[in-house]
Amino acid sequence: REFTLFRLKGRRFVEGRLSRGRFHSDVLPGLWLEVEWLWRKPPPTLQAVLRAWNLAADDATPGQ
Repeated sequence: REFTLFRLKGRRFVEGRLSRGRFHSDVLPGLWLEVEWLWRKPPPTLQAVLRAWNLAADDATPGQ
């Protein structure tokens, strides 16, 4: 399985492919995703993705 992406290089789009690792956005600085997430069954939860991006606490215990 491969993730196909197109990046703007000068005035042309260049095709790229990833089958593993991280895709880093050129448009949204700091945004990335693990390519394996695209095929994971079941997919990662929103909470798991937010934790990976350091946008959510590891422990969601109420009152802490």
